[in-house]
Amino acid sequence: MRIKRKGFGFIELITATVILAFVIIGFFATFVSARKYINKSNRRIAAANYIRSYLSSFYNDVREDWYSADIGSLSLGSHNLSITNPDYSGNYSVTSVPWGRRVIINVNYPTN
Repeated sequence: MRIKRKGFGFIELITATVILAFVIIGFFATFVSARKYINKSNRRIAAANYIRSYLSSFYNDVREDWYSADIGSLSLGSHNLSITNPDYSGNYSVTSVPWGRRVIINVNYPTN
């Protein structure tokens, strides 16, 4: 004699709940991981924008030909950047090369 069952049994409901929980946990982990990478990318973009703003002032100094007089921001040596955000710090160094001046800019940003 066969027993006719309608609907889901207890085991099927538990199995479906566990599978659904794993799917939800997977989505949540994906969003948390993506958010971490987005935050890191935003900090790197901010650091690049700080560098870009200083480069524009260096372009003006080159156009004014101040590097030949060794005055202004292109004077030889190491200099600190004045960044308003306390989480970021930076410096740049100016060295003499045969064709003019070489500027190396370093911006330190939070990595966590």
